[in-house]
Amino acid sequence: MVKLDRFNIDFDCNKSTPFFQSEPNYRIRFDIDKLENTTLQGLLNMIYDQNEEIEMIFISEYIINGKRISSKSNINKIITIKNWREIPVFDEETNEGVVYANIKRLKQSDVFNYCIAVKRGFREIYLSFFSDTYMVYVSSDVIDIISNDESKVNILKESYNELYDKHYETN
Repeated sequence: MVKLDRFNIDFDCNKSTPFFQSEPNYRIRFDIDKLENTTLQGLLNMIYDQNEEIEMIFISEYIINGKRISSKSNINKIITIKNWREIPVFDEETNEGVVYANIKRLKQSDVFNYCIAVKRGFREIYLSFFSDTYMVYVSSDVIDIISNDESKVNILKESYNELYDKHYETN
């Protein structure tokens, strides 16, 4: 598990996704198939400044019986990988674990390209993008956005009121 303190999220493939670890006022969810490319680009423009530093974290390897086995993410086919830092999480009792990769200095276009690739059928991986204020979790079904600033999520909910998934909203 990797603790992302600024969002109060445990990034752990064996736990709930980040969306379900956050409070409703700090999150917004979109059905990936309902987002047109231009809408997705506009959404990303709202949350990530063009020059903002964005990081990515994902599972790069699994550790089974003490051996590291690649997750075969093929993320390098979409995003140029630089500044790679490994975060191994190993359970001595089971002799198993996970290696998370953290990559810094990504661009907004990297986030967009990954979202579009997943939308077109690229094999999803357990991955999130994050900056100081926002975290974006992408799966084959949804794009979840989490913020540590409730007012920023409220702006997104107002701007995309007709589009975002309200199924998990509570009043």
